[in-house]
Amino acid sequence: MSFDTLGTRDPLVVCGVDPGTYALGFGIVGRRRGKFLAVDHGVFRPPAKAVIGERLLHLKEGIAKLLDHHRPDVVALEQAFVKVNVQSALRIGEARAVVLLAAAERAIPVVQYPTATVKKSVSGHGGATKAAIQTMVAQQLGLAEIPTPHDAADGLALALCFLYDPRFDPRFMAADAAHLASRRR
Repeated sequence: MSFDTLGTRDPLVVCGVDPGTYALGFGIVGRRRGKFLAVDHGVFRPPAKAVIGERLLHLKEGIAKLLDHHRPDVVALEQAFVKVNVQSALRIGEARAVVLLAAAERAIPVVQYPTATVKKSVSGHGGATKAAIQTMVAQQLGLAEIPTPHDAADGLALALCFLYDPRFDPRFMAADAAHLASRRR
């Protein structure tokens, strides 16, 4: 499926991913007839003492199973950023690479968002706290409980960010969509 048809697809399934090598949060949100539904959310946690290669393999296997099970139309992935700790940014980049690879293997298009954009789209403020994001995600998806842990709520927020994206139209990333559509099974 290309981005050309995502805007009109009904139902639409979006997988949001908050990358990390110790905790990779995900959220699956469906849209049907203009209404959003939280389908699934959670966290993949590799063994903490595992070496990085083993953690990445654990994450790849988890995300592959998730994508195969839910068959999303698009993946919304958080962009890496460097605050203070460059080593953390590198680890996040490694987790992002795992997600990008798993999506590419399945010809699922990936849209990437900066953290502040995700926070602003869900809460109205780019500097919102983790607790505020959890609360807003629960409200917008009509959840009885606040999604936990925060990594899973962030995955749901990423999926919502895509669904709220004003670029969500046929012109959105047309070149990438054409390339991925040619590979779809």
